[in-house]
Amino acid sequence: MSKRIFYFLLVLSLLLTACGSKAATLTEADDGTRIELSPGQTLIITLPSNPTTGYSWQVAQIDTNLLEQQGQPEYQQSPGSKDMVGAGGAETFRFKALGTGQTDLQLAYQRPWENGVPPIQTFSVTVIVR
Repeated sequence: MSKRIFYFLLVLSLLLTACGSKAATLTEADDGTRIELSPGQTLIITLPSNPTTGYSWQVAQIDTNLLEQQGQPEYQQSPGSKDMVGAGGAETFRFKALGTGQTDLQLAYQRPWENGVPPIQTFSVTVIVR
């Protein structure tokens, strides 16, 4: 009987986790859009990148009362270009929604050491946490 209870609780916890806050994923195509999140929900943004050029995506604007960056961005080279020098890929950022409100999140594609030089590309999204 105790095995049945254990399995029931295990399945129940897995179902509750799956029904919980699902991550929202954005790409370059979502630039300039709005997204609604719930507190605790994760926002994942994946953008094309090529660090061999010196450029990388940087957080240019964020309200840390509403969004918290989760770790450092992760770079992954494009599939099929393994071992190809200079091949591009994508950078992925993860943010956790904290409080309720609205904010603009902006990422800038630039060389971090070039102070005062405008980014060659930006990505912006309006985030509404309810």
